[in-house]
Amino acid sequence: MYSDFAEIYNKLVFDIDYDFYYNTINVELDKNSIVPKNILEIGIGTGNLTKRMNFETDSYIGIDLSQEMLEIASNNLIEKKDITLLNADISDFSLNNFFDLAISTLDTINYILEEDRLFSAFKNIYNSLKKDSAFIFDINSENKLKKVLGNNTFVFEYENIFYTWQNFLDEEENIVDFVLDFFIEENGLYRRIREEQSEKIYSVDYIMKLLKKAGFKNISYKDFDSGNKVTENSQRILFTAIK
Repeated sequence: MYSDFAEIYNKLVFDIDYDFYYNTINVELDKNSIVPKNILEIGIGTGNLTKRMNFETDSYIGIDLSQEMLEIASNNLIEKKDITLLNADISDFSLNNFFDLAISTLDTINYILEEDRLFSAFKNIYNSLKKDSAFIFDINSENKLKKVLGNNTFVFEYENIFYTWQNFLDEEENIVDFVLDFFIEENGLYRRIREEQSEKIYSVDYIMKLLKKAGFKNISYKDFDSGNKVTENSQRILFTAIK
C-alpha cells in the first residue's frame, strides 16, 4: 500500500482540516488533564497532521508501514527537529511505559484487517503508554463503510489529477476494498497509477471490547465531526482510552 501513491496522497489531502484534528485532540487532552511530552503517532503518513502538533515535546515518534510516505514526511517535517520517523508496524512495535500520548488518525485502525493484529496493536500501544496517559484515535464508522462507500463509485478531479474511486463491500468478511485509478497529466499525456486498499468494518462495541481486553480502563467515544453522541448517521468516530 502507498508506493507510487505517496506523492499523490500528499497532494490530495488539501481538503482535510488538520487544524480541526489538532483542536479535537487538545479537547480530549484538556478533559483528561494531560500535557504530553512524549508522543507516538501511528500511521503518520506524510506528516501533515504532525506539522500542526504544536506541543513542546521531549520526543515525538511517528511510525508508518510505508517507507515512501515516511520519505515525504521527512521533507514535510524538516523544521521539526525533535521528530523520529520509523518504518514499523504497530502490531509488532512497543516502547514500554514511554509515551504520554498515542494518536492514530484518518482511519488508520480500519486498515488493520485481522482482529488478532488489531488486539496486538492495542496491547502494544497500552504497553507503550505511561500510567494515566491517553490513546486517541478515530475509525470510519459502520455507516460510512457500508452505506456511504459501500459498493459506490466516485469521480474526482484536482489540478492535473483525475481519478476514480471504486468500492467493493464484502459483507461476509466486513471488509471494503478500494480501487483507485489515478490519471496524471504530464506533457499532454496521462500516466495511470492504480492503488488498491482495504478497510475493515469494526463496530463501536467490538473496539470497546478489545480496548478493555488490552487493559484500558477509562474509555469514551463520540462523533468526530460534531463532538456529540454517536448516531446511526455518524461517519467518523473518535475514541479516547486512558491507561
